[in-house]
Amino acid sequence: MKYTVSVPTAGQYVAQLRVASPSGGALHLGFNQASNVWSAVTIPNTGSWQSWTTVPVPVTLAAGVQQVTVFFDTGD
Repeated sequence: MKYTVSVPTAGQYVAQLRVASPSGGALHLGFNQASNVWSAVTIPNTGSWQSWTTVPVPVTLAAGVQQVTVFFDTGD
């Protein structure tokens, strides 16, 4: 999945991912325009597809338009 965001000022941010998974999983979150940042993210077992939690992902980003890519490493 890809999204576009505008980063007003270069610096440290926290991307917050809302996830639900009956068995856990893994993904990579990429900001691959000017920043070229990729973060490995572990998705916890939340117990079901209807039980949601927020996973914080600290990132350092450059200012400007960024393309955010979510790459799923595993299912669930």
